[in-house]
Amino acid sequence: MNLQSPPPSVRDHTPATLGGSELETRIARQPAVERAADVKIVARDEQELRRAIIYFVAPQTAGAMLQLVSSTITIVYFGQLLGPSAVAVASVFFPVFLLLVSVLIGLISSGGVVLVGRAYGARDMPQVKHVAGTTLCVCALLSLAIAVLGYWL
Repeated sequence: MNLQSPPPSVRDHTPATLGGSELETRIARQPAVERAADVKIVARDEQELRRAIIYFVAPQTAGAMLQLVSSTITIVYFGQLLGPSAVAVASVFFPVFLLLVSVLIGLISSGGVVLVGRAYGARDMPQVKHVAGTTLCVCALLSLAIAVLGYWL
């Protein structure tokens, strides 16, 4: 195998084989055309990316705002109607509640979403219904068990 010289197809298009004016013309014209096309593609991709980010961030932000409003109303309600000891109980219980919600969302809901997505992608609608029903039943039973456990403790 000869590594010293490139194949003829590459050798014929190297700058050494082109005339000076032809080489300058190719270099001058080509980057400008490529740059203009790249700018349009990048601008369009940026707009689509920004739109996708807004579609993703808007519900997340709305959910966070609703959570803050709910927490504020709860604290005002407990503080005004039930007294400072109720606020203390709510403050102590919040980390436990957050842990339980995180477990339910993280383990059951996320896993259920993945399984439903796989079945939906495979166009297996009976499996979609089966997985969705199982996930909802497990969530309901686990929620009921936690509620009963919380009542008795």
